[in-house]
Amino acid sequence: MPKTESKSSPGPAALNINQHKLLIVGKSIFVGALAGAVVSSYRLLFDFAEAGSSSLYALLRANLLLLPLYIVGLAALSLVVNLLLKWAPMATGSGIPQVHGLIIGKVDYPWLRTLLAKFAGGALTVFAGLSVGSSGPSIQMGAAVASGASKLFGRSHTERNILIAAGAAGGLSAAFGAPLAAVIFVFEQILRYLSPVTLLSAIAASVVSDFVASFVFGLQPIFNFAVVQSLPLQDYWILLLLGVTAGLAGAGYTAGLLLMQKVYQKLYRRFKLFSLAPAFLLSLIFAIFLPQVIGSGHDLLGLINPGTGLLFLAVLLVCKYAWSSLAFSSGAPGGIFFPMLVLGALLGAVCGKLALMLPWVSPDLFYNFVILGMVAIFSAIMRTPITGIVLLTEMTGTVTQLLPLTAVALIAYFVADRLRVKPIIDALLEALSQAKTKASQRPGGRVQLHFVVPQGSPLIGRTLEWLWRELPAGVLLIGVRRGPQDLIPQPGMQVQPSDSLLFIAERAQESLKRAQLDEFMRTGASTPRE
Repeated sequence: MPKTESKSSPGPAALNINQHKLLIVGKSIFVGALAGAVVSSYRLLFDFAEAGSSSLYALLRANLLLLPLYIVGLAALSLVVNLLLKWAPMATGSGIPQVHGLIIGKVDYPWLRTLLAKFAGGALTVFAGLSVGSSGPSIQMGAAVASGASKLFGRSHTERNILIAAGAAGGLSAAFGAPLAAVIFVFEQILRYLSPVTLLSAIAASVVSDFVASFVFGLQPIFNFAVVQSLPLQDYWILLLLGVTAGLAGAGYTAGLLLMQKVYQKLYRRFKLFSLAPAFLLSLIFAIFLPQVIGSGHDLLGLINPGTGLLFLAVLLVCKYAWSSLAFSSGAPGGIFFPMLVLGALLGAVCGKLALMLPWVSPDLFYNFVILGMVAIFSAIMRTPITGIVLLTEMTGTVTQLLPLTAVALIAYFVADRLRVKPIIDALLEALSQAKTKASQRPGGRVQLHFVVPQGSPLIGRTLEWLWRELPAGVLLIGVRRGPQDLIPQPGMQVQPSDSLLFIAERAQESLKRAQLDEFMRTGASTPRE
């Protein structure tokens, strides 16, 4: 059994995390290798299922008399996937909200059951033709592998979370061949704080996982777009239009997806095991009339070139936009990353075709707009612009577009943010936290909570004596890390910017106490004590 923090003397256990960096990084390397092997196997199965889906639907288009057989087959597939989700409820969707929720204590679930259900369910879902990807499930499977490993050699709950974050980074790295973006994504979206131990662990797992996956898939970037020149500075006004358009489209995508998710939830309450059937059967319509939009979108990328007509690109964009939203909101196991990037590529292609109508815009800039559309949509939907910039840089193998990528990513981010639509991961996690597996059902004991004092925090200059008096009920400050030093808390010690503060709370209240501490760190206002 893994050790947990002692209720009587949690301080030394918390401080030991930083004293055992090398050991934790070594465990992260092992986790990264496992994540790389599991995710590479999943990618192979996913690609095989997607190719099989394309072949079977081509057969249907050649002989529509087979349609009744396909209807029965898809209904049966939806039943199998629904049974898998009933067996492992947290295998639903992409899996990224579940990983974030697991780390912050909002949800809990069995790692092996979820891993197996995700592995099989994701392949069956893309085989049915739903517009889902492999990256989100890869992140959850990497985290699941780490969760299982932490049960074998994890020393504490805090170390378990570090390993889970490292496993998630390894999963994304193996899925996209983008180890640096995977590390950034873990801190920008899943952990949302940075410490030396977690950084080293995530880097180690990400690099090792990418190394393992490279043996299977090679070293070529996933997107081979011919970017031969940069957008001239005098044409940067086009980035403003593209960023605003992507921000509006991203916010609309999230809002529409959440609305459709509520519809599917009503279907589930009424039809239970056949609630996924409408989404699975809808794939027949797209497979017959517009087969380019089914699946993750790998084949669709081949159509995004200067020779494709503007009207056809616009039709593909609208239909892929609708099908991706409908498929993902059903809760079927499958990722959102790759379909979202394909949507961005289509949006960028449409904008590029329009921009090329201007006589001074070079035709060689077409693929520049494709890449810019991808990062803009990613930033608008995920609200992780840094990850998007680095991800597209790694996935395209070019570093010459950093300035326009950054500009359009920030514009799209702020437009979506000003529309007050929640980031999709936060919104999905909020819905997931209402499921049966809640933090209140977690085992007893205490858990460590780590917070870094941000610049401008009202806590700066306050003494620890004041902090102890004002902290939310049920939370105890047990350690302060300042730079490379672990300090013993003293009443007269003043809080400084970038101090790492270690707290403990009851594990059953982890999610609640994290939220209270986050508010306290930002505003200095404490929740009234009971």
